[in-house]
Amino acid sequence: MLMMQKRNFKMYMGFLTVTFCMLISSVCYGDWYLEQKTLTKSGDNPETTSIQKMYLKGKMMKVEDMDNGMTTYYRLDKDVIWFTNAKKKTYSERKLSQSLQLMKMFKQNQVIELKDTGNKKKIGKYDCHEYIITNKGQLVNYTQEMWVTKEIKIMKEFKDIFDAFKQYSPEMSEKLASLDGYPILTKITSSVMGTIIVNTSELTKVEKKKLDDKIFDIPEGFKLEEPVNPFQQIQDKIEADKAKKEVEDSKKVNPSVEDKKTDGK
Repeated sequence: MLMMQKRNFKMYMGFLTVTFCMLISSVCYGDWYLEQKTLTKSGDNPETTSIQKMYLKGKMMKVEDMDNGMTTYYRLDKDVIWFTNAKKKTYSERKLSQSLQLMKMFKQNQVIELKDTGNKKKIGKYDCHEYIITNKGQLVNYTQEMWVTKEIKIMKEFKDIFDAFKQYSPEMSEKLASLDGYPILTKITSSVMGTIIVNTSELTKVEKKKLDDKIFDIPEGFKLEEPVNPFQQIQDKIEADKAKKEVEDSKKVNPSVEDKKTDGK
């Protein structure tokens, strides 16, 4: 169960990373293909490496994780997100609008800050500027370090995608949009169920090229399966902990007779 919760939290953080990348992208024209390398360190477990490939075209986006054969399709034209598993040849689907509403649940009682550190450095061929995002809340806590370059401008022609994702966090999207660039290096440090998880992603390739609409469709031969809620187990755990704390606090204020007897012993 704990391993499943951590894996689902990783799915959430992955979705969040894509959202941030979408929100801080800006102006240019054409279809886009990007690759990034991600290093993940979870607790005392060995560090793992994975490669993600991202495709952008109009109201469509596709993100492939080459490490586990999982692909996520964002189709605003159909108001749907598809999750495919190449190993099982299966897919599940969820309404994009519902998923974004679910993301809002994780914003409750959160304080989000964006800080310009003033630090600058060159990563590969790109001049980058460092920003740090801190997120403190009831459900999600993380720190995100971003090295952003203004030399890659992607997103004004994808205004529909931008508008959809910024509904998740209007106040943060306004701050991120002001950066007018794209993150070359991103490091997210989060805590889930007492375990520190660090995801470090670096952009390794970016190309503007013509993409076939067909690559944004479910591959032939894949079978539909019941969708998995990547957040529900985490939410259930939070609610259970909250209920337990309320009971403990109630006992402190008004201890039961049995508790008083026990205290008397």
